[in-house]
Amino acid sequence: MVPGSEAQTKAAAPDNVAARLTISVNGPEIVDLRSDSDTGTLGPFITGQQALVLRPRLGDPTRLSNGNLHPRYAEWIVSRTWAEQHPLNDYLTKPKHLELLTDQRGYFDRKRVNSVLGPSGSKYWLVDGPLPANSKLPLLAELLDVPVEEMQAIVEDERATREQFRTVVDNCRWMP
Repeated sequence: MVPGSEAQTKAAAPDNVAARLTISVNGPEIVDLRSDSDTGTLGPFITGQQALVLRPRLGDPTRLSNGNLHPRYAEWIVSRTWAEQHPLNDYLTKPKHLELLTDQRGYFDRKRVNSVLGPSGSKYWLVDGPLPANSKLPLLAELLDVPVEEMQAIVEDERATREQFRTVVDNCRWMP
């Protein structure tokens, strides 16, 4: 938003009269977005076409143009626990698994993990890190001392959850 333009237009406009706002976001300007004193706190009401102008690359679809979280995204986030949103991370960071992968000082032994799983092996423990390839699953299962089938099921749950998340974010690209 152009600095000071909202304050100037609201000060110049009498109560209950539509104010004229000019919004510029590194590109074309949108003029004549109407707002009155009752809806001014909700932010501007915009069309799908104007949303594309505001977010040409649709960079952050989880937030509306007024800064609030998109309702679909907020509903998805609050309806799931951390373990449901990140099953692989939850599984890999269980104390019984981490105990197997700590060095004598008590730190995560990244060198050992990378020597077994390859250079990106330790990145599997990141929340949105890469998923292990099917060829790495037996090595990871052996490293954690768990059955390969259990490891495959957890990775499939993670893939499904990430696909659900991508679907929710894609649905949030347009205003409700």
